[in-house]
Amino acid sequence: MKAEVPSANQSTPDNRPWYKQMNRYHWFVLVIAALGWMFDCLDQQLFNLARVPAMNEL
Repeated sequence: MKAEVPSANQSTPDNRPWYKQMNRYHWFVLVIAALGWMFDCLDQQLFNLARVPAMNEL
């Protein structure tokens, strides 16, 4: 059995947390996705708030 020796040109693993490895574009995509999810949930909650008065008017 032979152990594999890493070569000098291989990059070392980055042990930083995931949020420290992200660049500006990654943060932008994350914020846009979070806002999309938030507004998707918001419209569902607005329908829930309007449901009772709408049913009472029928």
